[in-house]
Amino acid sequence: MLSEDERSRLLRAQPALLTDLEPKELTAYLQACSVLSDADVELIRSKPIRRDRVVTLLEIYRRKACSLEPLVEALKKEMLEHLAVLLTKPACETDLVGASGSRMTLNMLCILGKVPRKPQGYVERTLLLDKIKAALFQLDNEPGWVVVHGMSGCGKSVLASAVLADPEITGKLFDRVYWIVAGQHCDKDRTLATMQDLYSKMSKDSYQLSSISEASDRLVEVLLFDYPRTLIILDDVWSDGVVQAYDELQCRILATTRNALLFDVVNSGKHFVLVEPSGFTKEEAMRAFSSWLNVDPARLPREAEQIFYECKGHPFLISLVGSLLKEHKSR
Repeated sequence: MLSEDERSRLLRAQPALLTDLEPKELTAYLQACSVLSDADVELIRSKPIRRDRVVTLLEIYRRKACSLEPLVEALKKEMLEHLAVLLTKPACETDLVGASGSRMTLNMLCILGKVPRKPQGYVERTLLLDKIKAALFQLDNEPGWVVVHGMSGCGKSVLASAVLADPEITGKLFDRVYWIVAGQHCDKDRTLATMQDLYSKMSKDSYQLSSISEASDRLVEVLLFDYPRTLIILDDVWSDGVVQAYDELQCRILATTRNALLFDVVNSGKHFVLVEPSGFTKEEAMRAFSSWLNVDPARLPREAEQIFYECKGHPFLISLVGSLLKEHKSR
């Protein structure tokens, strides 16, 4: 079986392989190395479209090969050195979000993963973002959970979506990110529905899953072979049932919740980040009002500070007041 780093390298090289590779030229060598069987070669060659032949080769290789070395050697023999180089670089030294057009690529990964956009009036809370980012880096070499917890309306979901907009996280630390809203009423049926949706997105398969157990088995295989460095985001967790179901996947998960005790059922590693302080600082609140009203912070009326103290910097209340002020600037 390929190592996680090798599987990640294969995934990151896939766009270039889909563009430049003709699998027919590699099958003889890979068969001689006992990576491909007669049936595998026949299946690859039966595909009339070159891109489909590449996809089929990669699917077979991910599941049957023990090393990338045979594929690298096959590419070198066919004078495809640029593809061989992509597969020899450790995943940590490559980046799905490249230098040219990087923001477009990062946006694409976030859109594909249904990551919410930053809200209007967004204010960066650097210290908290750095804490979440540091916790996520603890998942670099092994599966586990990062749990962002705190009181209602303190900005947990906004912080989670903001950290995913960092190219050091999405596209470098993680190959893919997938956002799932658990919510207050996430019973077994709802949990299965979220896993069905995740499976359909990742596998491009419309197969209907019949149980959480079956969903877990199929998702484990997809995460293991096809998307080894995926981060699943479970937003707004209210029950330990959904936590237990996703813990069975033995993957990397970022969760937001009001109740950290729900994660006592987790068997893998856990890293907790408390949203503290739960409210905006005065400077952050003034920047939020400035964004809502489109004026310089220095030109905000005295009432802005009074509102901050009355709201105790609560992010949800600050945003609510900001939106109302925007609609009624004359007042």
